[in-house]
Amino acid sequence: MSEYHIRESLSREELMKDNEFLSDAATYMAERTGKVFENRDELFEAFVEQRRMASINEIDAYKDFKYVSGADEETKTRAGKLFLTFDKMDNPTSTWELIKDYGEGLLTAPSTYLSLIPGAGLAAKFGLSGATSAAAKGISQGTVRTIGQTAKALAGKSVTKRATEGAIAAGAVEGAIGGVQGGLAAASRKETDMEPYRDTSVTSGALTGAAFGAIPGTIIGGGIAARTAVGEQKAMTLLRQGMKARKERLRMGGNAAEALRKSKNKEDRELYKRVSKQMAPLDARLSKQLKKGEKTKRSFMPEFLRDDFTASLTPNVMKNMKGAAVEMLKAAGVKIENFAPDARLSEMLFEGLQSAAIPPKQVTDIMNKYGLTQDQLANIFLAEMSMAGKTLSVGGHSKRLVLKALSEEHKKLDELGLGDPDFADALKMFEEVPGKARELINNIDKARLGLMTIQTATTARNTVNATARTFLFSLDNLGHGVLDVAFSPFSKDTAATAAQGARRALSGARLFKTMTWDVSEANALRLLFSDEMPKTFSRLYRQNADIAAALGAGSGFANFSRKLNVLNTFSDNAFKRAIFMTELQTSVGAKELRKLMQEGKFNTIDKQVIADAMEEAMSFTYQKSYRGINGKQTNTSKLLSMMSGPATTWLIPFPKFIMNSVEFMYTHAPIIGLADVPVRALLGKPKKGKGFFVKQRMAKQVTGAGMLYGAIQLRAEQGPDAKWWEWYNEETGKYENALAFYGPFAAYMFAADLILRSNLRNKSVSDSTGLPLGDVPLIIGEQTRKNWQRVAEDSLTQAFFSEDSDTKAQFMKAVFGSTFRTGTGLELIDALYKDTQIDLGENNYDSFINNIVRFGTKWVATFGVGVGEVRDMYGLVDDQYKVIRDPEAMTNPLDLAIATVFRSFPISDEGKFFGLVKGPQGIETPARSATVRGRLYREGSGVKQLTGRGTLRAKDIVDRALDIHKIARYRAFPKLKNPELNDMAKDIYNEYTETVLFPFLSGSIYKNVPKTPQGGRKQKKMFKRMLTLTTTNVHNKIIERVGQKLQQYESVAPDYTEEIEKHQDYLSFMYKIKISTLNADDRRDAQDEFSTINDDRKPSNWEDFRKIYEIGKAYGIR
Repeated sequence: MSEYHIRESLSREELMKDNEFLSDAATYMAERTGKVFENRDELFEAFVEQRRMASINEIDAYKDFKYVSGADEETKTRAGKLFLTFDKMDNPTSTWELIKDYGEGLLTAPSTYLSLIPGAGLAAKFGLSGATSAAAKGISQGTVRTIGQTAKALAGKSVTKRATEGAIAAGAVEGAIGGVQGGLAAASRKETDMEPYRDTSVTSGALTGAAFGAIPGTIIGGGIAARTAVGEQKAMTLLRQGMKARKERLRMGGNAAEALRKSKNKEDRELYKRVSKQMAPLDARLSKQLKKGEKTKRSFMPEFLRDDFTASLTPNVMKNMKGAAVEMLKAAGVKIENFAPDARLSEMLFEGLQSAAIPPKQVTDIMNKYGLTQDQLANIFLAEMSMAGKTLSVGGHSKRLVLKALSEEHKKLDELGLGDPDFADALKMFEEVPGKARELINNIDKARLGLMTIQTATTARNTVNATARTFLFSLDNLGHGVLDVAFSPFSKDTAATAAQGARRALSGARLFKTMTWDVSEANALRLLFSDEMPKTFSRLYRQNADIAAALGAGSGFANFSRKLNVLNTFSDNAFKRAIFMTELQTSVGAKELRKLMQEGKFNTIDKQVIADAMEEAMSFTYQKSYRGINGKQTNTSKLLSMMSGPATTWLIPFPKFIMNSVEFMYTHAPIIGLADVPVRALLGKPKKGKGFFVKQRMAKQVTGAGMLYGAIQLRAEQGPDAKWWEWYNEETGKYENALAFYGPFAAYMFAADLILRSNLRNKSVSDSTGLPLGDVPLIIGEQTRKNWQRVAEDSLTQAFFSEDSDTKAQFMKAVFGSTFRTGTGLELIDALYKDTQIDLGENNYDSFINNIVRFGTKWVATFGVGVGEVRDMYGLVDDQYKVIRDPEAMTNPLDLAIATVFRSFPISDEGKFFGLVKGPQGIETPARSATVRGRLYREGSGVKQLTGRGTLRAKDIVDRALDIHKIARYRAFPKLKNPELNDMAKDIYNEYTETVLFPFLSGSIYKNVPKTPQGGRKQKKMFKRMLTLTTTNVHNKIIERVGQKLQQYESVAPDYTEEIEKHQDYLSFMYKIKISTLNADDRRDAQDEFSTINDDRKPSNWEDFRKIYEIGKAYGIR
């Protein structure tokens, strides 16, 4: 017997020769991780990786403790020997493997992400959350107060003090985490009862772990805090300078207004007096709100009429607005005496601005003179409109009449470019449907959408996807910039065009800098933006484009679901902030932008430049609304608005995301993305000009071509036995679902799969595209090319329209992605489509109704999607919560509905929700596979929540063959919609898989077919024939078993009437399926013959259906 663990020094070479160690390690890994390894090297490396993971990842450490504490003495001894061996090992792997193993442990540990909280706290000190909520309501005073308080706080703290605070905070978090880790590791070792571990102190282990965690945490946290403090102080200096300049201009504007009030010119004094009178009601309301706040008495009015848009209209702003109004009215030649005494100022200004007697530049100059912004002017109009609405409602006018009047006024305001799109949308919404009913429906729908996206995995995927897009953004702009420079000699201003082209080409570098090194400056820009253009700011930084409730449709439930999306909001806004700043730097210049911020002149930037930067930021995060400048509606935005209500979100829950991602796919799709260029370039009027449009699209085409080529390599590496949305994990031998992870990039993986399965795969890039690129192969790597030789070749058209693989449905999945998720309308359409492809023994009406009922319960289940994260966390520590349950195994309709609605909840083997509350009988029933015996597990679900990666699944030889030949699983093993019969079918399929399909696929007849495209086509035919035969035999076996049961019950008929009827129905069900497999002509002739024999009687029992099948079968033989 080898006592390998007692040696003082252990090397890889020694252990690889020790059979006892290898046997112990193999048993331990099989029991602890469920993995079996084919050779010694793989086993050794996997063992070392597992031990390293357990030493740095608290989840693995807990699993170690759970494994050892619940084990028998033999298992504990084996684990103790292996723990001791690992502790003594000398450099068991390469440095690269060491870095990789510990890196993976860190990335999959919850504590890694918890330790980021101190950094988030530092960002919070910068006042961002307060500024966001303030700016969303246009609260200029709130922004000033935030900046002032933050500046004061920062001024009182040196960089050293900030670094110390950061070091203490990070050290405390990391120390606590290290303590838990160390304590669990010590407890696991102590549980083995091995001699060296018997005196191990869990407390000492925890303290040691805490020390090892706190020391690096303190150093790193202090360094990050110091760097952040320096950046914040620079940004705050910039902010203070800008705010000081703004304040000075506001003061000078106030002096100008005061001069008008005291003017020696009587006409000016009278006009100022009249304007002041017109603004008096609004002044009084503002004064009242500033003192104590005012609650709306008429609560039936929409919320957008309760807020009044008055938040940014401070007393100083109102005073200056009077002076500006006087000058605008004079310049436009408006005769104020022509208006009624109670006319609103906005009516007078509207007449002057609409008349075009005063040019836009003069309006801008007047606003600048008085230190005012366009948003503040717009808010005067909106505030007066809101007050007018309240006055009408208090006067007894119907709500519909009030809203109609406001809507007409807002259309006029829109013509001036001062409209508010949210205000307009809310008006329209409340005009169409009675407020309370619409508000309730809207709130429920918005809450549902919010709850569908709260999982950490969603944020992780969005963040990874956005990070990938930063590289594409860089490439797009590099290509566009190069084209700008190249064609600059043909432009009106060669130098300016070339300079902007150079800035655009370097956009990627500036974006990276903004995301990492200059975050504080981007935050400063955001605060200035929120102060000077709050209305515009709120459209960019709303909480989430698809789930934000329409203005005025808020409720506790809807707001709560939005707040749960805090991580998504944080991630979205971080990328939007960086893209927005990068785009402004490209258009204006980085130095010029900083100068404008410093001088408080951010609002002087051309509004089209602001709009373009906003659009790019929104497009980057798939949230573009497709509105025109100033938020004006376009035909596309109207369509999007129509698709965003409860009447359509059951079908496509996130239409804005879909529309944006489809645009991204199209514009980057090689060649296809050029389809609209000739028409738009020659006949259309692109927003930024034809030259810009063409160069931008050409740059995206180049990037898209690179993306497609990269996708082909990535897809080829996974092998033909992976689905196009799967990753093959070489270490585990399992396949990972990456569809949600790919997001809008999924279309490129789908296209890559289609190309690899076509006759293009063996050609060079030049031959495939016609471009002069030499002999660059379509697939890189000789071995990878060989792996694909066994796959049948088709033309692209044949590959796309293949009936076996449902490629058309897969295309929809690639384009719409997560919209096909459970409980959405597209899933219902997919189910109905599959029913038309395979007759499952139900008549069309019953099948349709059953699908509708299933969809209804799954739609309700979408409210609980977020609970799936809790279930996955349960699964990290207890494998019973990884088991996939099968709601459709339940026969009672009410129980089925409950099981479906609560499908995302953690359910124990005892059928208890969260292991506490007992559910309906049978809710714990595990899902089953037609080809795999035993339970199915949701593998990798905990890691999914932390990293966004998909769940894992193993594939047997049948699964791999289905994917190599691209045969849809639902076609290979048709599901029976009767739960009891379907369960029986799975049992029989399991038997046939083991006794027929496995031997067939492993046998020489199938395996010895040449690994060529022609051989692949032959293998596919053979396999399809075998699958058809298997299904036929399974159905025959079901009929045989049900028939035997029926005979047993009929022998004691009086006591089993209900069972007899049930089994007769089962036989009718199965014979209907048998009839559906007949040739269409034979089926029709058989039904006609049965009708003739039985005097036009319709079949009414299982024996009738059997006779029809036998007649049709006889026709087929003839």
